[in-house]
Amino acid sequence: MEAEKNFIQDHLLLSIVKKMQKSGKIVGRRTVAGQVVKESYGTAKQQHTFTIEVLWCEGIQKLPPLYPLLVKGRNLYRLMTLRQRWVNEEDRVKVLSEKHGRGAAARKMEDFKSLIT
Repeated sequence: MEAEKNFIQDHLLLSIVKKMQKSGKIVGRRTVAGQVVKESYGTAKQQHTFTIEVLWCEGIQKLPPLYPLLVKGRNLYRLMTLRQRWVNEEDRVKVLSEKHGRGAAARKMEDFKSLIT
């Protein structure tokens, strides 16, 4: 886990407990380090989906470098996820504000659609 300690300073690090069966039996642990390369918001289900480019992976079912890993926002937030600090955290606040604005607009549109149907 020494690699994790050194890598946390530079990139996003995901710690995933993989559940492979409907029964939810834990089959092992996988740690994925990567960077978010795309973020989208599905208005129909009001969910974020992130595309994470894998930089390295340890544990079960290793993923190759540059593998595009799709992760739902609800799962990304609940997992043990660490992020790199931005050089200018004010830029991050602006991006985060835009993201929240898009989410609010999508929720408002869904409310409007439900009123007219």
